[in-house]
Amino acid sequence: MITFGTKRKAELKYTTSGEIESILRAAIPNPLLVIAPSVHADGVYAMATHHWYVRKGFPAYKRWSILQGLWKWFDRHDCDDKADVFKVFMQRCFRGAKAADCDGFAVFRIFYHIGGERTKGHAINLVITDHGVEFVEPQTARFVTLTQAELESIWTVY
Repeated sequence: MITFGTKRKAELKYTTSGEIESILRAAIPNPLLVIAPSVHADGVYAMATHHWYVRKGFPAYKRWSILQGLWKWFDRHDCDDKADVFKVFMQRCFRGAKAADCDGFAVFRIFYHIGGERTKGHAINLVITDHGVEFVEPQTARFVTLTQAELESIWTVY
């Protein structure tokens, strides 16, 4: 499992759950957006850098998922399950920082409509980094960009 090393202070920044909600509401233009109560359960959140995800987080997640037999798609392990696995894996990566500096980590699961079409739901992850709100496709372990229609269709964050 990877953790944060000697450069930890540069790789992690901290914020409160109230600030997290403000960041999410500013980035997601859906007035009906539901932010799950669990987001407020942690008082202080750690946020990893974009660079950390690209250089350490994504490669480690992919290796671990392959070893666990979770990388390939199958019906009983679809998009929402993969988003859960990514979230849990990243929480474990951050475990060394948790005890000392924060209560949780800015890694969430979202649901949205592909292309903004109400019949095409999908689940991915949302992380908050030094680049702001970023979206992660856990099936490829890469950052992705959502269209304006997709951003507007996000209906829940948790």
